[in-house]
Amino acid sequence: MGITFVAPSYLWFLLLLIPVVALGWMNGRRFQRSRLIGSLLLRSLLLISLIGSLAGAQIISPVQQLTTIFLVDTSDSITPNQRSLQDQFIADALQTMPKDDQAAIIVFGQNALIERLPSEVRTLSRIQSVPIAARTDLEQAMTLSFALFPADTQKRVVLLSDGGENSGQSLKALELAHDRQIVVDVVEIAQIGGAEVAITALRMPGQARVGQELQIVAQIDSNEAQAATIRILVDRQLYAEASLALPKGSLEYTSTVVLNDQGFHKVSAQIIPTNDIRKQNNEATALVNLQGSPKVLIVANDPADAENIAPALEAAKLQVSVVGPTGLPTTLADLADYEAVVLANVPERLIADESQQALQTFVRDLGRGFVMLGGENSFGIGGYTSTPIEELLPVEMQLRNREKYPPVSVAVIFDISGSMGEMVGGREKVTLASEGAARVVQLLRDFDEITVLPFDSAVQNQYGPVAGSEREVAQSEIIARGVTGGGGINVHDSLVAAGNVLKGRNAPIRHIILLADGSDSQQQENAVRLTDEHRRLGITTSTIAIGNGGDVGFLNNVAVAGGGRHFLVEDALSLPDIVLQDAQLSLAPYIVEKAFLPLLGSDSVIMADLNTANWPQLLGYNGTMPKQNANMVLWADEDAPLLAQWQYGLGRSVAWMSDMKGKWGTNLVRWEQFERLAAQIVGWTLPVISNETISVNTTFVGPEMEIILNARDANDTPLTGLTVDGNVVNDGGVQSGLTLVEVSAGIYQGRIASPGAGTYFLQLGGRNREGQAVFQETAGVIVPYSPEYRQGQANPNLLATIAQRSQGRVLTDATKVFEHSLDLVTRATPIHFSLLLAALALLLLDIAVRRLRFGQLGQAWAGVRRRQATPSPTMGDLAAAKQRARNKMGQTQTAAEPASITPKNAPVYQPGANYTPPVAQPKPEAAPSIPAKVDPAPKPSMPAPNPTQGPPPKAVNLDEITDPLERLRAAKNRARRQ
Repeated sequence: MGITFVAPSYLWFLLLLIPVVALGWMNGRRFQRSRLIGSLLLRSLLLISLIGSLAGAQIISPVQQLTTIFLVDTSDSITPNQRSLQDQFIADALQTMPKDDQAAIIVFGQNALIERLPSEVRTLSRIQSVPIAARTDLEQAMTLSFALFPADTQKRVVLLSDGGENSGQSLKALELAHDRQIVVDVVEIAQIGGAEVAITALRMPGQARVGQELQIVAQIDSNEAQAATIRILVDRQLYAEASLALPKGSLEYTSTVVLNDQGFHKVSAQIIPTNDIRKQNNEATALVNLQGSPKVLIVANDPADAENIAPALEAAKLQVSVVGPTGLPTTLADLADYEAVVLANVPERLIADESQQALQTFVRDLGRGFVMLGGENSFGIGGYTSTPIEELLPVEMQLRNREKYPPVSVAVIFDISGSMGEMVGGREKVTLASEGAARVVQLLRDFDEITVLPFDSAVQNQYGPVAGSEREVAQSEIIARGVTGGGGINVHDSLVAAGNVLKGRNAPIRHIILLADGSDSQQQENAVRLTDEHRRLGITTSTIAIGNGGDVGFLNNVAVAGGGRHFLVEDALSLPDIVLQDAQLSLAPYIVEKAFLPLLGSDSVIMADLNTANWPQLLGYNGTMPKQNANMVLWADEDAPLLAQWQYGLGRSVAWMSDMKGKWGTNLVRWEQFERLAAQIVGWTLPVISNETISVNTTFVGPEMEIILNARDANDTPLTGLTVDGNVVNDGGVQSGLTLVEVSAGIYQGRIASPGAGTYFLQLGGRNREGQAVFQETAGVIVPYSPEYRQGQANPNLLATIAQRSQGRVLTDATKVFEHSLDLVTRATPIHFSLLLAALALLLLDIAVRRLRFGQLGQAWAGVRRRQATPSPTMGDLAAAKQRARNKMGQTQTAAEPASITPKNAPVYQPGANYTPPVAQPKPEAAPSIPAKVDPAPKPSMPAPNPTQGPPPKAVNLDEITDPLERLRAAKNRARRQ
């Protein structure tokens, strides 16, 4: 129990209590002390009530009520028997629901529907809601359930599913659950046993040339070993058939087809297993479009790297475009304009990460081609180790037999100036730099050596040179030197110190790695010239800028002059990896410069019609290592590939380890068969031929299909400002409208709800601003069968993760659903209106305390009570008494006025404070005395008047007294005197 406020800023007005109490005390001295204190207390409570009402006061009280929402998966991956088990679990749980608790039910597949709102009903009726069952979207179901909870109850979700999420991101929804204190319990719906076979993927080029041999790869998954038959169909006609022995697990079946008719063709793979519980996933179909000449994109940082290969490809009737590294598209949609990409001696650091990812997808998923040409900036020396581009190549950047290569001596300079004490991720930059230097030791062979020079304004505590055989001690010693010093780093002096060390070493490979703050590099003058002098002595230099500051350009120039690499590290946590990467590139002999003749390897169509008897001599190559399943066409040495090829997903890639710019290949580019060799290397990677002006690509984004159209004219100029619309037509001729919106120059994009499994044609037309038709394009797309039918759709690990992250449970017992084991929830009850009423009542009470005389009221009330207890004369009695008194006075006027005699103990009338006695009137002259008659018996004589006694009090006029009590008292006294 507690109290909170909606607008607590109003509580500052409570400071008004001080002046209110002070002023009330100063101005209330005429009141009795008790009345003053009571008034001040009432005023204080009145002010507190008003301020509490303005601040929105609420009483916080704990709530024991629990609301449970059942999420029931009814997608196609859940069989009818599994649904019966779900219903039984819910029914059993509802029977145990305590009083005052409530439960709701939501059913979901691709969408989510509310079956029952929160209620206290303890029985389960037949579930009537039918969501779309083609996909499983846990995120949408969970988000809907979170919105359904009442605000002031404990909240629990019970998810009944197999975990086979194929749309949305359920883990993202847990962020909302955490914010709202919602716990998610899960009930795993186990997969039903039985033999299951599915074609999970069918890969082939989407476009090709007429008469080209097309490779088809069908991935088949089976949960048990059995015999099967596979059929290849072209346009629903049987093309080939084969028997298979399916193993338990995955199998890739490869076949080829040759198509000679231009246009769209459907190629299908169909599996017929011996045993299978589902037939919906036994076939997959791809669409291929046969059309015209290919386009090739050559990427070269130095124009000399493209000046020989570009004319050779153009002579082979290929459309060639040459761009620099910045011209390489970063999106798949832009890359789709080309059938192949040639990377001609370009370092990895100049290729954007987005471009590398797009190139990988370009080859693997779109069936396009990729060629990498060698040189001093390519392959391993170019930094492609562990990159997406290395993954798609048929060679690895690592080298075999490193022990046979010459010794290496490396010097690592790392900045320990004050700026390196900055904390990143809970760790100092200088610590990360020292760890990076220590990791270099891992690459050293026993006869290699390392020197570490911590530096600020001078060398501090140099370590080494030390041999790689001392790596255990060396690593701890280097890390211990990761302590900040002061001032800035003097780059020139640090390079002099490192150069002096390496000049005295006999290692053929000598390299400096400089780590410096991108904003704190001093002594820049002559540093570039110094590294150039080192390079001429065989000492290379790489730089790593920590943070994107004003000195990054200078550090880059140092690396260029030193013949090394430059890295910009904006996230200091990645610093150790960057240091390791540069050392790996520098310490290994990735370039071999020697004269040699190529050695023939495996047969390949690349070598067709080439006279290999008169191969020209080459002068160098990039050291690499062949990958498993790659085809080595030519060798530079007994274990060093020269020309390698392989199939990567739907596409193909080729690696040529020498160059084609005339340095190592100066004899090659003069060879009369060079043009044929270059054309056949690139031509082997061309399974796709795209339209010259219009290209259409489709992809699936969650439950939607995205269509991207790239429109260009014959001069490769984007066609902008077009109205692009059309229809999506299925095999049955059913159409749905489609409109694309221009998102960038010449690129139009649109989305539609993903249609069901099958083959679809996109009929698109473009009109200019005048309404004239600019193009008419037809593209094809195959929508795969629902992912609900994939083998291994269940994902119990996802369910366990959901429960763990939401602090929920994995339930197997329905009786535990309604356990009150959650954290208490509080309810806020507003009391601002009640406080306002209380303030009004306190105001009235305060007025009464200050204005009314409670003492006089008490006396009046006591008199009323006495009169009610003892009968009192009425006004008539008082009038009669008054008249009797007047009569008696009239009877005595003729007699001598006797002295006033006050009976003993008789009450005497005391005039009020405002009473003024009347002025005494002169006595009238005495009348002549008449002899009185003598009585037979004498009467007692009256006492003589006292001359010193004043006249008797004058009779009071009752009508002049306004106070009722005073008037009553005066009448009673006068009656007694008479």
